[in-house]
Amino acid sequence: MTSTIKIDDQTKSRFDKLKAKILLETGKKFSQQELLDLLLIQAEKTEEEFFAGISSINHRLSKEQREKILALQFDLEYDTSKEEEDKIIYEE
Repeated sequence: MTSTIKIDDQTKSRFDKLKAKILLETGKKFSQQELLDLLLIQAEKTEEEFFAGISSINHRLSKEQREKILALQFDLEYDTSKEEEDKIIYEE
């Protein structure tokens, strides 16, 4: 079963340029599916670097999104001492 991934024109252009560079460098032609598979394999191999790169991308939440998240907080009205917390966390 196949699925469609929607991408904008700029991303499609970058994808096509990468395919062309691969063809020029290796002499091998890859389908879009094969190239996507290769990119995913590479991301998995260099997972630490991949996630470091993603972490550097700034995706800020809007004020409304932050307010929605903060509205999810509530007090369970259950107090614990540090000793009780340690017992709960570290003892079986």
